[in-house]
Amino acid sequence: MSLKASTNKSKLNLIILVLLVVFVFTTIFLLIFNDVFTQNSIDSDTRQSDSSTNKTSIFNIPELGIKFELTEELTGLKYIVNDASSDEGIVSVLLSTSSLENLDDFDRCTVNNAAIGILQRTFINPGSGENPLPGRLYIKINDYYIVYYKPQQPCSSKDDANQLQIKQSEAMLAIINNIKEDK
Repeated sequence: MSLKASTNKSKLNLIILVLLVVFVFTTIFLLIFNDVFTQNSIDSDTRQSDSSTNKTSIFNIPELGIKFELTEELTGLKYIVNDASSDEGIVSVLLSTSSLENLDDFDRCTVNNAAIGILQRTFINPGSGENPLPGRLYIKINDYYIVYYKPQQPCSSKDDANQLQIKQSEAMLAIINNIKEDK
């Protein structure tokens, strides 16, 4: 093999090596930033609270016609309107928070699974009749009721996620009496 052919082969190997290194770094860069962008994006049907530096902020749910002060425990609160709401004036929203969703590796603590509960607007008194709603807290606003349904089970197999779920659902319980009509 001549010296010129050996030099050309070395240059070709060097170019291939450089291209391979660039490809690997580009792939790693894209995977990292794609994951960051995916975590920070919000489904267009999901509403989320402002993560402000204030201890409390006002959180509006126009679909229910309500607003309430959002405590620090519920920063990053999200909701989606439940498509299964009926035509009888009943509207439900499913609740979760960004912090709870980020703790769960299996996507079970999501807003779609109502990880910290459900708020429902109904014209039917939930405390009347033969079967009043046990374990559900409600408040009357004008001619309708807002009912809070606590989660029925842990959303994760991870203890830290379950502890946060309990803490955040208790924070929602504390808010129910402070819900106001959003005029």
